[in-house]
Amino acid sequence: VVAFEAAKRREAMGDEVTFVGRIDIPPHLADHMYETNWIIDMLNSSYFLDLVCDYGANGRASALTAFARKEQLEVVWKLSLPEHLVELQLTPDKLDYWVDVAGLQRM
Repeated sequence: VVAFEAAKRREAMGDEVTFVGRIDIPPHLADHMYETNWIIDMLNSSYFLDLVCDYGANGRASALTAFARKEQLEVVWKLSLPEHLVELQLTPDKLDYWVDVAGLQRM
């Protein structure tokens, strides 16, 4: 409700609002949110955005810890389906941003 009202006010001020949505997690994952980290958030986000076709978060997470964040993103980027990247207009920087947004739910 708050996001919708904020969007209406922005439009009334002349701003273009292209997206209003709610980012939430399934109830069965709520108890596990405090057990995740940025790498798991990135892998989960990539799966739920349908960028990668398998849910290999557990197996890949430990292997990615040896890399810097930018390199972790590059690994997932290379595994991502190109047509989905285009459809979502994603860049590595935008994916990084959305992973940070997804991680805010832990706070």
